[in-house]
Amino acid sequence: MGNYKTIKQIFIGFLALTSTLISCKKEPRENTDTSNSSIYGRWGLTTEFEELYYINQLVESNTYDFNPDDETVEFLSNGTVNFYEEDTLEQTYTFTYANNEVIIFDDEDSSYNDTLNVKTVTAEQLVLVQEWDEPSIGELYRTTLTFIRK
Repeated sequence: MGNYKTIKQIFIGFLALTSTLISCKKEPRENTDTSNSSIYGRWGLTTEFEELYYINQLVESNTYDFNPDDETVEFLSNGTVNFYEEDTLEQTYTFTYANNEVIIFDDEDSSYNDTLNVKTVTAEQLVLVQEWDEPSIGELYRTTLTFIRK
């Protein structure tokens, strides 16, 4: 596992990813799933896996491991998502969850948002995937975030 400074930079990058808001604007949808195997609740980040593809060929990948007590995210059924670092609230956004898709909205700039696909959600594990591309240069970026329920 990398040193604390590197891990902190990676998680700050994750927070920046949610605030940079790469995806196109979508209309908010109602949060509908409140079952035990839903995304609602507090989750500790355990792994971040990043991939870079160039013209459909994987050219770089990196895996970062985290202590799930250090970096957490909390999805509330009222549409609020909170990001914590060592139990200190760092960021709060609004989100929607429907059709295995989480959309996190930047409340300061409503024309942008982040879209993450729910790859896996169980009572104990949440895996989110975000992809974005730069078609003009043939690049595709994918980040897979794995969490355990807190």
